Amino acid sequence: MTGSEPPGERFEELTRHWHELSKTLLRALGPGRGNASRQSFGHQFLSLYRGSE
Repeated sequence: MTGSEPPGERFEELTRHWHELSKTLLRALGPGRGNASRQSFGHQFLSLYRGSE
């Protein structure tokens, strides 16, 4: 991230990384926690991201 990308592209890239990370985390957590955990992680991530703008 050089800081010259449009915010939209930066967000897309972060979102892609986040999905990969959350899949890895959920696999590590094991089955059964799936959707609730992903949504919780997602909300935390988005609020952190928006707070850093």
